[in-house]
Amino acid sequence: MKQESSVEREDIKEPFSEMNIKAEKFDVILSNLKKIRSSLEERVAKEKSDKLEARVADEKLQASLLAELEKIRQEKSAAEQKAALFEDMYNRGKQKELYNLQAALCVATEGQMKNKEEELNSIIMELRKNYASLQEKFTKEEADKLEQRSLQNGQIRILQKQLVTAEEKLQLYEGKNVRGH
Repeated sequence: MKQESSVEREDIKEPFSEMNIKAEKFDVILSNLKKIRSSLEERVAKEKSDKLEARVADEKLQASLLAELEKIRQEKSAAEQKAALFEDMYNRGKQKELYNLQAALCVATEGQMKNKEEELNSIIMELRKNYASLQEKFTKEEADKLEQRSLQNGQIRILQKQLVTAEEKLQLYEGKNVRGH
């Protein structure tokens, strides 16, 4: 039996040694796989770390961009307010310019009106002088006419008296002539 056992052992040894070789190969493969796994885990960890860093960098960039956007919005709002202020100032300037232009026009118009008023006053004074002169002339003419009428009336009265005297003389003469015949 001992022989059988030794044969059996050799039979056993052979597969065992094959198994050992296979086990060693398996251990080498397993060791290689573990190294690959470890390497892959390191890569995955590095990629996760890189992704995390990239995400953090992205978030920082996004936060920075949002802050920059907010700053730009504020600057835009400030610029719009300044533009509105400048537009308001421009409009006020235009209104002031228009007011000044209208005021200058009013002053010019007032000057023209004053000149026209002075011109009209001069014309009125000239007309008053002419009226006074005409009134004086008319009054003198009327006085002259009255005087002439008065003279004419006096002459008429004298003529009437002379007529009456002549008629009386005529009547006397006719009365003498009628008697004497």
